[in-house]
Amino acid sequence: MVSAIVDNQPPRSLYAAAMGVIAILAAGCAFVASAAVDDHTRAPVITAVLVGALSLTGLLPSLTHTTERFGLAVLGASILRMIALLAGAVVLTELAGQPNRPVWFGMLAGAVTALVAESAIAVAVLSAAERRKHGAASLAQESNPTC
Repeated sequence: MVSAIVDNQPPRSLYAAAMGVIAILAAGCAFVASAAVDDHTRAPVITAVLVGALSLTGLLPSLTHTTERFGLAVLGASILRMIALLAGAVVLTELAGQPNRPVWFGMLAGAVTALVAESAIAVAVLSAAERRKHGAASLAQESNPTC
């Protein structure tokens, strides 16, 4: 059986599963940070739900079909998540009347958690793809007697 990376495809199911776990982790961090600031309102729960839902934008890169576009897809999904989290925090604080500090601290904690974890996973996936690509190229050169 041929590996997905050798076929120039990122391991989409592994990345999607990792991003699902990261969304849950980011939501948990958002809840803890928000509750540490103010646990007398619904802000920690609302913030955690919003961070968890918006962190699922990290699943978008798993839809890419080539490794070359995977890194750009991760960057795009990360930017989309950050803009959506900022917009969500503004909506919660300005329109929904939630207290500022717990919402912003929770959003920041969740966003940083998702960004760091997503970056680490993406670097691992792209590094593995490069190693396999160079390994296959050197193997092809070794097996070619005309070189």
